[in-house]
Amino acid sequence: MLPKKNRLQKKEDFQNVYLKGKFFSLDNIIIKFAKNSQPESRIGFAVGKNYSKLAVQRNKIRRALSSLLYPRINELTPGFDIIFMIKKTKPEPKREALMISLEKILKKNNLLK
Repeated sequence: MLPKKNRLQKKEDFQNVYLKGKFFSLDNIIIKFAKNSQPESRIGFAVGKNYSKLAVQRNKIRRALSSLLYPRINELTPGFDIIFMIKKTKPEPKREALMISLEKILKKNNLLK
């Protein structure tokens, strides 16, 4: 689980990123990110019902993304709010593919130190 200081929790924070943030998509991962006024980056996950109608599957992919980002949390460029979303693909993406996509998308947007 991500540390509390690195989590987007409030609805207003998510709305701020959705309204003012930049959008980028790669493979099956979508990110929206915006500058924040805090010394660390904060991360949120949005997995909608278009991914799966079952909450179990949505939570599973949310936990997978979170566990992949946890070891890299200190490598994120400070001062950003980032929301990760995922597109529905058949078959369900493997952890290795998700990790490669996450690294590519973060490096491409200069969100890794």
